[in-house]
Amino acid sequence: QSFVLDPNWPDAQQCFALGRVLIRHSKVEAATRCYQHAVRLQPEFLPAREALNALQKSGDGKSLLREMLLSSEMSQGTGTVKK
Repeated sequence: QSFVLDPNWPDAQQCFALGRVLIRHSKVEAATRCYQHAVRLQPEFLPAREALNALQKSGDGKSLLREMLLSSEMSQGTGTVKK
């Protein structure tokens, strides 16, 4: 299946949120496109830029997913991640 973004989709935060969901489902290419679109829409949106950089470094999205889980657990107060 192919994933295509509507070029008129106006919200960088929504693109970023969709990218996070796609990473959790191992859809790395689609997540990359979401993060790229978010950065195009709002170049100063740091979370999307950081996620895109992390994806480009890891290639497979595993380190980004690990970071997301850590961040989620830290915000919930648990602060632990199982490897």
